[in-house]
Amino acid sequence: MSRWRSDRTSTSLPIAARPDIYWQGWNQVPEPSVLSSGQRPRRPWLQPGTGRRTRMEGAAHATWTNGVGAHRGGCVAGRVAGGRDPRPSSGGRLTPRKCADPIISGDGVRRLDVCARGWVHESNSLTRGVVEMHTYEQVANGGWVDSRSQSITLEFASHDCCGTDDWPAGNWDPLLDWGQQPGGNCRVNGPGGTVGCSVPNTVRVTFYGPAIATRGFDAHVTLVYRVSWRDDRGVARPGVLVKDPNRATAPLVSPPWYA
Repeated sequence: MSRWRSDRTSTSLPIAARPDIYWQGWNQVPEPSVLSSGQRPRRPWLQPGTGRRTRMEGAAHATWTNGVGAHRGGCVAGRVAGGRDPRPSSGGRLTPRKCADPIISGDGVRRLDVCARGWVHESNSLTRGVVEMHTYEQVANGGWVDSRSQSITLEFASHDCCGTDDWPAGNWDPLLDWGQQPGGNCRVNGPGGTVGCSVPNTVRVTFYGPAIATRGFDAHVTLVYRVSWRDDRGVARPGVLVKDPNRATAPLVSPPWYA
């Protein structure tokens, strides 16, 4: 696994300053240049020879052509921030999910559940990562009931593509990063929902990542690295790492889906 990927678990990563910086490409070249099949894009946010990210770490991993990004091997990322899908948002399906072990507050009476999955358009030509978040409070009998948090935020997630084995083995490509830190490029409660990665005054929320135009048969996974929430009492819990129950470490990795 490359060193730059492990940096995503840091709680002090710089934030991309502008959405247009986020949507610049792997090669940092003007439109309409595209990557040819099999060409390995270089990662300009890595400092040469160090494996460390630069301030470009928020950049999406694609080169744009007519509003759609080309990725090696045929996976492509569609520009979504500030716009809508070229197809209806209602026609699609959710893929199977995996949930992290519940994240429990220090005093043991508040809880956040985080789950990861994907969404595939009915045409099988577009897909998105999906992160579901739900908050609870503990009651006198020890059970858990819904709790309306002051805010729930997806800080940092990733959409990886085209692996041949269980992540992180199998040569997965980091297709794009999404969440509050990479520029707030989520959709709220649906692929056609409002743009944003933080929701106030809610019990649960589902965040959808940017649209990816697909070939119809590549493997995809959603990776969830960090979240935050402010509970109903106003207690803030920033930069919480989301650990996969199979590995006891971040990120939470969804079951793979094909699109």
